[in-house]
This record gives sequence, structure tokens and C-alpha cells, in this order.
Amino acid sequence: LPGDRPQWAQKPRLYVRGMQELPTENSSPVFAPGVDAVYQPALLLPTCSELSLHVGAERVLKVPSEIPSLVEAVYSSPHVLPAWEDTYQRFRQQFDSELETARKKSESFRAELSRSVREFSEVWAAQSGDLSDEEGAAQVRDTEPTLEVVLVQKVGDGYYAPLPWLVEDVESPALPVGFTPDTDAAYLLAQCTVRLPYQLSRPWLLDEVLDQLEQTTDLAWQKSPLLKGLLQVTLDENFEIELAGFRLRYSQELGLELLNKPTYRKENHEFNGN
Repeated sequence: LPGDRPQWAQKPRLYVRGMQELPTENSSPVFAPGVDAVYQPALLLPTCSELSLHVGAERVLKVPSEIPSLVEAVYSSPHVLPAWEDTYQRFRQQFDSELETARKKSESFRAELSRSVREFSEVWAAQSGDLSDEEGAAQVRDTEPTLEVVLVQKVGDGYYAPLPWLVEDVESPALPVGFTPDTDAAYLLAQCTVRLPYQLSRPWLLDEVLDQLEQTTDLAWQKSPLLKGLLQVTLDENFEIELAGFRLRYSQELGLELLNKPTYRKENHEFNGN
């Protein structure tokens, strides 16, 4: 009840983020860069319309009782203001195309059942062998595969294995480049495996990232059963590295984080950092 709240909280205020330009009756909203990496504009536009977020409009929303009907309206029978219709149709065509592409991609990793199958193992044997488990699972989930890398820190002409704080009460061993790590060192290195931020795994950037990592990964790792095929990321003394135009830093508190967002154009196999 309003009387139970402090004076400053008795009149609630709603903040809407993610827009560069607010919508009006005559113009659709302009969403902030990167928003479409999380939410489809074909869903955001009817959401704005349902919530009457355009300038000058009013809308009373009862939370949480109206949330189910709001979601159903946006997904089942979306509508937008007349002046937004052309923009919405453009977003909708892109959305439908991406849904169809995702459906076709997932079929390549779908288990086809047959009345003639007697053993469960036969289901897996019948699948295409062209996809790795990770790639196939990503396609079924409609996500993009991400790269796993092994983090090390540069020291002199070699590198620390593993990162210094992972070996308690023992100085982290320094390995020279060109030296095949023994089993103990390889296990330590395996403790430093992390996933790169998803931005570096986008299709139009992936080749550049892979080329740089393959050139900087110690070739001696190919002789180690545990490290063969893994990619090495060598951090500097500040636990930072520049990779495909991105500046990355690793910390115990935040993990691997982006320090910058370079601006690229997607159609030129470049990327806007989101």
C-alpha cells in the first residue's frame, strides 16, 4: 500500500532502456546498438506498441497479472501502429528467415527414429558424422559455437603454466616455447581453459581469431595428448591480450572480459563489438 512506503517511493517511476530514439505515432523507435544481439526487433516493436511507449501515450500496466496476456499478444497476434508497419514487416521478414535457417540447421543433428531400430546406439550411429557434439548441440539450441582456449602468462621467452594463483604455495613453473609439457604440466594448463567472449566467435570474425590463435599457439603442444588441438592465449604481465582488434583482460574476480568494443561492419566480415 502507498501508505506503507517512504514518501520518495509512493509514486513509482518506470525507466525504459535500450532506445536511441523514442517512438512517436509517426515514427518507430530506434533501438540502441547491441539490443538486437539479445532481443529480436520483430518482437521489440510490437512490445513497444502493446505498452504504448510512444511519446504522448499512456498505459496502465498491472504487474504481474497482465504479463501473460502481454506475452501472448506480442507472440501470437502482434500489431504495431500504422506508421511503424513498414519497419515491422522488414524486421519480421528477417526474423522469419532466421527461424527457418535455425530449423534447417537443427535437422542435421536430429535423431531420426525408426520402427526398425532395436538398440538405442543405432539412433546415434544413424546421425551425420560431420558435426562435432558441440556444433550440433549449438545448432539445436540455436546458438553459435564458442571457442575454448587455454590461458597462460608470458614470462621471458616462455610462459607460466598455469596462471600463478592456481598453484598454492608453489611457484608456477615457467615453460619455454617449443618444449612439450609433461603430463603434470599439461594437467595444470588444462585448469586454465576458458571460453572466449561470444563476440569473438561470430561467423564473420571467427576466421581472423582462429588464424591469430593458431599462429601464437606453441607447436610443441601438438605432441601432448592432453593439449593437442587446443588453442593458447598468452596474456602479458597485466593479464591482457589484443585479439582480432579486441582488448581482453583476465582477472580472478571477473574472468575474461572485453576492455573495448571496436567498430566493424558486419557485411564486410567485420563487427560492431556487440
